[in-house]
Amino acid sequence: MDLVYIIGRGGNDDELRYSIRSMVRHLKGFDRVVIVGHRPDFLQNVFHIPADDKHHNNPDRNIFEKIMVAVDHERVSQEFICASDDHYLMHDFDARFLPYYHCGDIRDTIAKIPPTNYYHWHLMRTLNILSVSMLPTNNFNVHFPVKYEKRLFRKMAYAFSFQGIHAPLAKTLYANLHCIEGVLEDDQKIKTSKTYEAIQRILGGKKFFSTNEHSMNPEMLRFLQNQYPTPSRWEDVYYRDPI
Repeated sequence: MDLVYIIGRGGNDDELRYSIRSMVRHLKGFDRVVIVGHRPDFLQNVFHIPADDKHHNNPDRNIFEKIMVAVDHERVSQEFICASDDHYLMHDFDARFLPYYHCGDIRDTIAKIPPTNYYHWHLMRTLNILSVSMLPTNNFNVHFPVKYEKRLFRKMAYAFSFQGIHAPLAKTLYANLHCIEGVLEDDQKIKTSKTYEAIQRILGGKKFFSTNEHSMNPEMLRFLQNQYPTPSRWEDVYYRDPI
């Protein structure tokens, strides 16, 4: 089974480096890394499918279109694990039985995000589609990899419009459309700069987590290096660890 990363330009290469290491350590059952989008220089031996970000200030639509590139590519496995560069595992999983985590009803997430935030409207669009279709409304947009089946993803893509500035959220739509019950789990995204000790405290006992540009400070890099010290076979040895 392929592990597919959706990568845009301007990302943090260290996130992807340690994300892949975390998958090697904790995810059983994948045998190839596929990069759709921008391929960072430190990678080697990956299967690269070039794809541009065509929509300015619309990252969710860009993500959807890159997933469709993977879905339509004949050399990508019929089932694949789709991940972002800021996904890290801290618990052992089997790709064949990867859980579908959700963080509760979409309405609860919407209530926490002001309308001035673009993500609010992506959630609203997704909720409207699911409600009209009388489907479950769990929010599966947790920062954790997801398993897609090409046939089912393509069916979803043809059934609903992903055009416009506020496209529906593909991961949440996919899981609810196919009535995947999922597992309730708090999202674990660290959004601000933390000390090493605080990171350890926050992530103690957690199964996964995520970072962003604000939390990728030297303390987070030290934590990631200590958690995932072994380079993967997809790293060029010419490019050294960041610390």
